[in-house]
Amino acid sequence: MAFNNQTIIAAVTLSAAVAATALLAGAPAPQAAGLAIATIVLLFAAMKGIQLHQQACHKAAIENALPAALMQAAAFPQGSHTEKIIAAIAKAGYGPLSTAFAECATKISRGMPPSEALEQTGREGGSPLLQRAAGLMATAHRTGAQLSTALKAAAADAQLTLDLNRQRQAALALQKYTVLAACLLVPILLGTLLSTAASLKPVAGLGNAQLAKTLELVAPAYCIIFGIIAGAYAGMLESNRGKMVVYAAVLAPLAAAAFYASRLRAL
Repeated sequence: MAFNNQTIIAAVTLSAAVAATALLAGAPAPQAAGLAIATIVLLFAAMKGIQLHQQACHKAAIENALPAALMQAAAFPQGSHTEKIIAAIAKAGYGPLSTAFAECATKISRGMPPSEALEQTGREGGSPLLQRAAGLMATAHRTGAQLSTALKAAAADAQLTLDLNRQRQAALALQKYTVLAACLLVPILLGTLLSTAASLKPVAGLGNAQLAKTLELVAPAYCIIFGIIAGAYAGMLESNRGKMVVYAAVLAPLAAAAFYASRLRAL
């Protein structure tokens, strides 16, 4: 994702909104400026995370279509030309997988050996499952071996892998949404408690004013760190590095904004 003028304007606008919220809530100017800078940094980190997420989505689209494509290839009769199988997958409407095989067919039409083109397609696809399947097809083309049984086994393995991953994602969904919700609830609770700190009894020799000042300095940093850790954990539950960065970059300023919004409401 390019850093064009629109994205820069959006980042500056959001960081200014965070800083303004902090100032209205009574935060010192240096702290508000630090929040604005942190917001910009996190937003640009989120853009990089979006790129990684798009790559992960591309990989997932290929792997989701792979079992059906392998079964289609396995259905061809013994002795079918590899080029014919590649062309059939390219025209079958498997999304990014068909696009990859269409590029493979183009390379073959330009003179590249089918086995080499298949191996290159497997390497460039960004999916271990695709690389294995393309390698099987390349080996069968070079040796003239029976491919149907091997492709059916590869299709079954790919489908099993996808099913296990879906079951894992469903089992961890509740944990992920709990963590995401906590990024709003925890800062709001901290802000509410800080607003009532003046009415608390002195703790460990600290006066009410000193206690409130200490909490006001520590709590925003805690909220930002909590947002980063929670975002990274939510992305880890999805086994997606891109989402780890995106979640952390979004939740950190959101947690800080929730904290200051709760302070503003209580003032």
